[in-house]
Amino acid sequence: SKEHSSIVFLKGYIQLDDVEDDDEFQEIQHDLKVLAEKVGPVSSIHIPRNLVDGQAEDSFLAYVRFEGVKDAQAANACWNGMVLGGNQISTGVIRHAMLDAATTTDEWTRHVQKISYQQLQSVSDGNATKAANDDSRPLSTVVILSNVLTEDDYEDEDCLGETLQDIRGIAEQHGSLNTENDAIIVDREKKQVLVEYQSISDAMNAVRKMNDFVLGGAKVSACLYENDASSFVVCLENILSEDDYDDEECLEATEEDIKMLSSQYGKIEKINIHLDGETKGIVSIYYTSEEAANSAVENINGIVIGGLKVRAWIQASKSQVERSEPVLILQNFMTEDDFDDEDCMEETKCDLREMLSKYGEIKSFDVAIDGIEKGNISVIFDDSNAATKASSELNDSMIGGTKVVAMVRNESDTNAEALKEGGKDSSAEPMYSRDKVIPEQYAECKRAPKIPNNGVPREYAKRISDESVTPLLFDMLGELMRLQIRAKDNKNAKARRRLVMGLREVCRGIRARKVKMIVMANNLDQYGALDAKLEEILDLAKEHDLPVIFELNKRKIGKALGKTIKVSVVGIENADGAYEPFKKLKRLYGYS
Repeated sequence: SKEHSSIVFLKGYIQLDDVEDDDEFQEIQHDLKVLAEKVGPVSSIHIPRNLVDGQAEDSFLAYVRFEGVKDAQAANACWNGMVLGGNQISTGVIRHAMLDAATTTDEWTRHVQKISYQQLQSVSDGNATKAANDDSRPLSTVVILSNVLTEDDYEDEDCLGETLQDIRGIAEQHGSLNTENDAIIVDREKKQVLVEYQSISDAMNAVRKMNDFVLGGAKVSACLYENDASSFVVCLENILSEDDYDDEECLEATEEDIKMLSSQYGKIEKINIHLDGETKGIVSIYYTSEEAANSAVENINGIVIGGLKVRAWIQASKSQVERSEPVLILQNFMTEDDFDDEDCMEETKCDLREMLSKYGEIKSFDVAIDGIEKGNISVIFDDSNAATKASSELNDSMIGGTKVVAMVRNESDTNAEALKEGGKDSSAEPMYSRDKVIPEQYAECKRAPKIPNNGVPREYAKRISDESVTPLLFDMLGELMRLQIRAKDNKNAKARRRLVMGLREVCRGIRARKVKMIVMANNLDQYGALDAKLEEILDLAKEHDLPVIFELNKRKIGKALGKTIKVSVVGIENADGAYEPFKKLKRLYGYS
């Protein structure tokens, strides 16, 4: 740390023509400062607006001076090689010897521009080489496939041979298999097939493509083989937004933010983001030491990002998972709105976690989103007695007008009937969906009253009596959504994002001073954290003097955007292309 300063240089973050416009230059400076402050306290930012004599355009640099050397080193570790706006950036920490003991802002900004990129590049290359030498534990190239073999495969060698040939054919579509050893091995005891690739990238690609792939009528589960002793996994929940699922660039930026945040606590091997399946929304961070993992959980758990409280916990190792633990099962808690609207789902989960936390620290929390157990909630506590206590108090309780079923079972319990029979009422008349009987656990949900919301506007929604508002909203939202989709599909387009959706993203946009108008549904569900988030947006809108329009309900906002789902709130960030209806709406609501 004595050898290096606290100044980080970035190549590829900015181009010379980006700094010609004053407004764009200020926005770029602000964005870089925000990016840097996520790592640590920033002393100053320096982005030159012209080249020094002899400097090539492709070596145009930006500089960040942190208050501490450790923060500069952490930023370098996070940023070097990451992709921003389609460009890969390279970074390094400037050595003290290069700065001629410069201390003030004016002095260091003059000195750094005199240092050639070739000199700085040697710093960056040296850091990269050191990092490569330090990382002596490569990731696995072996993929574990579960749910791919049948009973016939175990009993008939010919049948097994045919199945393995099928698996080989599918596996080879995603990368080159190892040719030195047998690339496909059957683990009969664990009922798994292990496939070994030549490279880590091929193995990770295979996991992405083969997980949830349907083979022989069964959904395959694919994951990388991991040695329990090699890494310590920290899981994060409530850190992704709905834009991360729809927009690859947004996902890349979020991944870099997560990497930046988590690397403060220790060395990271990799980060896995789960975008579908039962673990959708979970981010797994693989640390090389238990101390780093514990520090990450201690510092990240409970922080608020985008208005939601992030949950962090250490994932149980394979040996821990195989032990039998009591699991609290909750039924009849989720509503149809939760499955139709991601915001509702997140808020309901947040409410439920808060309610359950009084029984003890929660180790894991899962909601079944499809299949015969759709809507069932599985909770594992750190204290095995907490599940029993929660079950005894919650079973048969009324929450949101619905009778909740709560029970405890062991992870190793294979008696699925106990779960299916949990809320059964033998005296109730069966319910049908067309000609099929609806399972009783879901029929009871349908019989019970829903969370109070009759679909009419609530008291927070202050509307105006002007019939022109609704068509103007449909014109504006439809056109902005069309332009946003077109810009995303067109790689050459340089247009900024037109709008953001969801309570969390709109909150974030208002705080960043990007949102210019808010369109909020007038019939948001009335419960718990959802109302808190609603109030937060309204308070922020008042603070920033933003128009808030309540003319549409959730269904109509979704329809205006060309979506089939209900949408709670939309934030308009850039009205280009639909400025006329945008301007008329502002005038109608008293904004010039």
